[in-house]
Formats: sequence, C-alpha cells, structure tokens
Amino acid sequence: MNKTKLRRKLVTFVSNSPPFFYNIVNSLVLNFDNRKINSLMSEQKIPVLIYQQGRVASTSVYESLKNSFPHIPIYHLHTLSAERADEELRKLKGNNERSFHYLHLGKIFGKLINSRAFKNKKEPWKVITIFRDPIEILMSLYILHLEKNEEKIISAYGSLSEQNSLKYIKEKMEADDPRNWEIVTWFDSVFKKEIGVDIFAKKFDPVKGYQIIKNDNFEVLIMKFEELSKAYKYGVSELLGLPVDRLDIEYTNLHNNKSAADLQRYIRSELRFNEKFLDQIFDSKVYKHFYSSQQLTHLKSKWLEKTNEC
Repeated sequence: MNKTKLRRKLVTFVSNSPPFFYNIVNSLVLNFDNRKINSLMSEQKIPVLIYQQGRVASTSVYESLKNSFPHIPIYHLHTLSAERADEELRKLKGNNERSFHYLHLGKIFGKLINSRAFKNKKEPWKVITIFRDPIEILMSLYILHLEKNEEKIISAYGSLSEQNSLKYIKEKMEADDPRNWEIVTWFDSVFKKEIGVDIFAKKFDPVKGYQIIKNDNFEVLIMKFEELSKAYKYGVSELLGLPVDRLDIEYTNLHNNKSAADLQRYIRSELRFNEKFLDQIFDSKVYKHFYSSQQLTHLKSKWLEKTNEC
C-alpha cells in the first residue's frame, strides 16, 4: 500500500472513531500543527487555506492537494473566526462529542489574522473556497444526520421507512423561507465578515466555473461545484502556480454512511419541491451570481415536483 492510500485510510479511521479516541489523536496532531504554523509565521511563508461550508467536496480538494504536493502548507477549515470556533468547541465538549480538528485550526488562524504578524506579511494568504447548490448542501446534511432523527420521523409519520424519511426532509426544508438559510447567505454573513472578501464584487463566469479575487490580505479562488474537476485543475494552477498535469482531483468522503447507501440514493432521486419554494430560493443573490438564467431553468426542472395530470 502506498503512502497516499495509507494516509487516507488512517484519516478516515480517525474521522469516524469514537469521540474519546478522536480527541486524543486530535490533540497530538494539533501540537504538531501549532509548531508548524508558528514556524510558517516566523519565516513569513504563505499558507493555503481550504475554507468554506461543509458538504461541498472540500475534503476532496484538500486531500488531492495534500497528496500531490505534500510540501505545501495546506489547512482545511470551516471558519476563520476564533470566537465562532470557540463557541462550537464548547458545545461539543459539553455534549462529549468530537472536537473537530477544523474548529481548532479555525481558532488558531482566526487569532492569527488579527495579529501583527498577519498585518506585516509580505504577500496575501491563499484561500480556496467552493460554491455548491445550497439545496444540495442542506439535503446532504439531512441525509448525513438522518439516524439522529429516527425518533422524530417515527413520531411524525408512524414508522421509519424510505418514504417517511423523504417526507421528513422535504417538510423540514420547505418549512422556512430558503432565502434566509445560512447556507444561502453564507458568503455575505460569514465569509465576507470573517476575511473581508466580497465574492459578489466581480461578475462570475458560470461556464468557466472558477474565479480569483484578490485584496491586500487574501487571494481567493472560488470554484463552482458542478465544474469542480475543471475548476480545480485550472483554478488551483492559476492560484498556486502549479503544473496543470498534476492537478487531477480525487473525490473523497470521510463521513459517508455506507450502511444507509440505498436510503441516500432513494432520497436523492426522489426529493422534489413546490414551485413557490424554488422561486424563492432561485431569486436569492447567490443563485443569480453563480448560475446563468439557462442554468437556473435547468435547476428548476431538476428540483420541481411533478404534478399529476388527468
């Protein structure tokens, strides 16, 4: 077994291990990370931060880059706010859950971007982020955590079945105005707030599938999930000056629930929404920015529930 496969097996094993074991391993890894990050700052080297919401294939981007270019200082996180990370870590500790590595990294880098060392850096830090259809993200999150809601499904619908699980997810997603979902507003309410980069400031090419935005502090590569293979190859090459022929993405899912694979396929193939819901969410800024009008028409056709015609 080569080093890449062995490393991936170890990462997957630890990611799915019980909280006690995960947290011990995590504390050891963090000691190493802290020393390495302090060394980077003292030498004024530029880190690469894979920073975005969850369920957007960010692990695949991180693992692909890490495996192909192990010498590059790459870090995977979902927040760059020390306060936000601290709050989440306190909740997890109180519930005896895993203290996720990405939160500790978010706390470390969140403090650093407010430090004098960051203000005195010679070049902008590199950030890679990914946009994915928010409907896909939320559906994926519900599927991932479906086991935790089994009692709610039984209580609401009388039994646990594929059809009732589908009903549960559909009703939960249609219950609120989707324009107010955090995953819809994330690039304004979180990303821009935490690093000061407005991804809506420049027009996005929905066919090209990626864009680089730069300010004094960060150089950001934003990639569209539907074009990820192409965007990863050419966008990362442009951002980091790496050879295109070494930039093929390998898809990885560390948290996939294989025991529920059939249920996942069923929900993904059957989940559809009413027209009012779709009109609301597709009217949001994030959809209009990343999709052309033709692509939005296709998306609506994909997600629109079918009506019975006489």
